[in-house]
Amino acid sequence: MWKGLCEYTRFYFIATQGGPVAVDGVRGNGQVWEYNPTKETLTLIVEAPPSGDVLDEPDNVTVSPFGDLFLCEDGGGEQFVVGVDLDGLLYKFARNNIDESEFAGACFSPDGKTLFVNSQGVGITYAIWGPWTPLDDEGTEGGGDEGDED
Repeated sequence: MWKGLCEYTRFYFIATQGGPVAVDGVRGNGQVWEYNPTKETLTLIVEAPPSGDVLDEPDNVTVSPFGDLFLCEDGGGEQFVVGVDLDGLLYKFARNNIDESEFAGACFSPDGKTLFVNSQGVGITYAIWGPWTPLDDEGTEGGGDEGDED
């Protein structure tokens, strides 16, 4: 997926079973990579821990209007859409509470106001509306102290 223009262009891709060997002893739980064609660099952005607690075999990626990545899991058990903030920290954004089928095809509407994501098991497409603003360190939208008086 391309993000930005000119010197800010990036391409993100996933190695679904990359990384250190997981608890199954066979393969990893996933990695997210960033390719910068301007600098011709390849950077590991995320490597899922072997436990799979935070990220379990992602196989879809999209970029949010505020720059975070959203990853669709394709592992075992509960399935999540997992966010990756600009510092590389992972957070669970949405959980499939209908069944254990994977999320797929996450993408934003052209105006950036709606996230569409599919659930493969029952064939549902979800439309999730914002606000799409990053959280600050206290978990408050848009910086936390807007409107506060000194």
